[in-house]
Formats: sequence, C-alpha cells, structure tokens
Amino acid sequence: MDKEVKMPGYKWFTGFLRRHPNLSRRTLMSLGRERAVIPPQAVEKWFKNLKGSIAEQDKAILDSPERIFNADETGFSFDVKRKIVACKGSKHVYTVSSNNKTQVTVLACASASGQYIQPLLIFPYKRIPNKNLLQDFPEAYLQVSDNGWITASIFHIWIRDCFLPSIVNIPKPVLLLVDGHTSHTSLVETLELCAENGIILYCLLPHASHLIQPLDQAFFGSIKRSWTDAARQHTWATGEGVNLESFGKVLKPVWTKAATPSNASHSFKAAGIYPFNPDKVLMSGKFCPSEVYSSGDAPLADHSLEG
Repeated sequence: MDKEVKMPGYKWFTGFLRRHPNLSRRTLMSLGRERAVIPPQAVEKWFKNLKGSIAEQDKAILDSPERIFNADETGFSFDVKRKIVACKGSKHVYTVSSNNKTQVTVLACASASGQYIQPLLIFPYKRIPNKNLLQDFPEAYLQVSDNGWITASIFHIWIRDCFLPSIVNIPKPVLLLVDGHTSHTSLVETLELCAENGIILYCLLPHASHLIQPLDQAFFGSIKRSWTDAARQHTWATGEGVNLESFGKVLKPVWTKAATPSNASHSFKAAGIYPFNPDKVLMSGKFCPSEVYSSGDAPLADHSLEG
C-alpha cells in the first residue's frame, strides 16, 4: 500500500523562506497575454526608432526633460472595497452595493522635468451639467462623454485648451508620448494642430505600456493607492460613497499627493525615456513572461504621428 503523501503546510513554507533568504512573498500581478508576449527585440526596435525620429527633428529633445511629455488616461470607479469590524467567526459580511458601473476618466500628463499639465476629468454626462463639479478642484479641466470615457474630440480639446497653453514658454518642438488608442490618433485635426504647434505626437509600442509608458511606472500606481484610501476615508467621514458630485473633492488631495516632481522623474527614468536608456527596460527582468509565451515580434513600425 502506498504511503499517504502529506502536503507541505504553512509552517514548512515559512521555514522554506527562512532557509532561502533570497526569496520573498510577492503580490501576483495580472498581465494580459498581449503584453506577456512582447519580446525585448520589439522594445529595443521601438527605442531605436524613437531616437532616429527625434534626431530628424531636433536631437536635443532627448536631453531636455522639460520637452518630453507623456499623457494617458485612467478610470476611477466609485465602488471601493473596505474592511469593517465584525463578530469573530463571521464568515460572510455583506454590504449593499450599487450595480452602477459609473466611472470618471482622468487624463494625466507630465514631463520628465516634473511639470504636470492640469488634469482633465471626463464625467459621464451627455452635456455639461449646471452644477459645478469642480468646485473643490478648480485647477482641473472638465469634459463630458456618454460613458465617461475619452473620445477623439475630447483629446483634441485637451491639446488645444490645456496642453498648448502650458507649453507656451518651452522651446519647440516638444515630444508627447501617447498610446495608439484611436482617441489619440484618429482625428486629422489633432494631428494638424500638433504639427502646426511643434508637438511631436509619438505612439508607444502597442501592448507595451507596462514597460515603456512613464506614467504607468510610478505615477498611476501611486495615485490609485491613494485614491482607495481617500475613498474609504470619505465614506467613513460622511457615511456615503464617492459619487459624481463629490469626486473632485476626493480626488484633489490624491492628485496633489501623487503629482510630485520626484514621481514624474522616477516614472520617466524607469521607462528608459529620460535619461534615454533602453537598457533600463531591456535589463529589468520584465520580459520573463515573453520567454514562456513567445509568439514572435510585435509590430515594429515607426510610431511618430507628427505631420
């Protein structure tokens, strides 16, 4: 008769970690397959193309952090999970939540030198309401769309009304890195506006924002962590969850805390953009999944959209 095989328990696990101090418990992060299969050769080619394209315009840009920007959007939901005090032994502690999937999209933009453009808040309305949704966050800029997501026309308005006025005193051209979403690339008027005003609109490599998009390296992680805490504190203080009317008030201190020069500089450095250092990404160990799920190179085309 075969002997019963016992599975290792928690005590064995903790002892295993003590015996191997080079190992530690880490939070498992989810990575879509499209991102997991990005090979280092594709990213290396993207950096090479970026450097070549910028050299044709003004090679000094990559040495001028005040002329290098990244813009991207992230959504903020109102349904934030929270912990409460309950009786010991309670296996199921419920709260009534709404089926409403409402969210506000925030477009953030920062330079490698630490300059932040005023954030754009996109609320889910068909038209701008009469109530002042930015009463407690007047530094922000407001737009609306049916679902609270960005559109090509909203991005065009942001370039015209927010980005351009903020770079008036900066030498041109400037580099603006964005992902290849249609809201950034589909409107001819936006491309013409950028070309006329010395903005090199350059697309990041598809499915590689977790590697080379500056705002994804430090800023968005910081602001999302602070948002969760701020939303919980708002609920504790008011007894109500965050809604469209209170969103700006809750977001302002979160934005102020995250939008620091050091957060921006760290983000661009981690992405290998400034200082320009592709090895910062290529040697980071982030390509381990692609070694397992390799499916060939991603598209390596020139991603510049200027002109």
